[in-house]
Amino acid sequence: MRLHQALLAIPVLAALVTGGAATAAAAPAQGAESVAAPARVAPAECGAGTAIKFGEVKSLSHNTVIGWTYLLRSGYEYWACVEFRSNLAEGYWGMARLHMIDDGLHIGTLHCDFPTGNGHVTAGDNTCYTSRSYAPFAHRTFIAEGDWYRGLSTLVGRGTTGPSTR
Repeated sequence: MRLHQALLAIPVLAALVTGGAATAAAAPAQGAESVAAPARVAPAECGAGTAIKFGEVKSLSHNTVIGWTYLLRSGYEYWACVEFRSNLAEGYWGMARLHMIDDGLHIGTLHCDFPTGNGHVTAGDNTCYTSRSYAPFAHRTFIAEGDWYRGLSTLVGRGTTGPSTR
């Protein structure tokens, strides 16, 4: 376990151990082959952690990118965050969800309106994050989801980080 934690402290090795990508702060040495880094860095409003995976949130009617959803990690804590390209207009709102999967079975979902989340995205804002899930065991994986709504519950945009990962 100590070796695993020590490896996670080194961004490039953390990417190999977790199956994710190295953080953007980890620049390859001159002349070294570059390691794939996330194409996007999660905004500071998502909290202090490393974005280990991200996905586009797209409008369902036009298939255009309206934002991004992130799966973040700090130690053994995981959470989701959604970021929209711009502040939402009146009548629209957004939500990030963290789907928890144990051995292929969906066991629950956390979202921004849970007590330790920061509340769903409202008009004039563009970001929210979920409560965190503590997961020191390898059989739990996660999917981050970002949704965009009009009115009370009309889904108008969605995106995920894809297959569950750790």
